[in-house]
Amino acid sequence: MILSDLPLWLAIVSLVVVAAVCIEVGIGWRRIAHLKDMPPADGEALPRVSIIVSALNEADTLARQGIDWRGTRYPLKNLRRAHNKEAPKR
Repeated sequence: MILSDLPLWLAIVSLVVVAAVCIEVGIGWRRIAHLKDMPPADGEALPRVSIIVSALNEADTLARQGIDWRGTRYPLKNLRRAHNKEAPKR
């Protein structure tokens, strides 16, 4: 009797999982709309400036802490030395 009910229970569980995912996606879209990081409806789908600026700020903060984008640490003196070599001459 349990084996005959197995497809029914699997269908119910999958329905609950799909409903939970739909709710989570809906909440995420509402949060994005609330933050006004949505691209214009009739324009091109370009990233908003706030996303780019925050990513640059995060990269700068990590570099100042001595962490590269892969999450590995390196000495700040090496960072400064490499930065000075790559900096264009004025």
